Amino acid sequence: MTPEKKKILIVEDDEATLHLFGHYLEGEDCEVFCAVDGREGLEVAKAKRPDLVILDLMLPEIHGIGVCLGLKGDIATKHAKVLIVSVKGFAADRKQAAEAGADHFLAKPVSRQDFLTAVRDLLK
Repeated sequence: MTPEKKKILIVEDDEATLHLFGHYLEGEDCEVFCAVDGREGLEVAKAKRPDLVILDLMLPEIHGIGVCLGLKGDIATKHAKVLIVSVKGFAADRKQAAEAGADHFLAKPVSRQDFLTAVRDLLK
């Protein structure tokens, strides 16, 4: 019996970044879902129950911090690990993300290797 594929949700409003992260994950044994704003991200997360959510901070509809709080505060999605990947990499942003329940933070631009290392560590 083969183990179930890990489910990853990418919540990112920049199409180029969304495609880049999807490309990074192509060699991984995972199922990838996408959302382009915070509200859609929460809806997809509730429906698909991802193991990991890769989340931008600066999103339309609901800011990434609000999405993270929503994920961690909902019994259906609180198990999901949250990886914030944002251009807002200041100490205050990192602190706010950690306080909202984010499991890891990467500042953009992020290398393929750093991205995959974080994803693999969070999915262990």
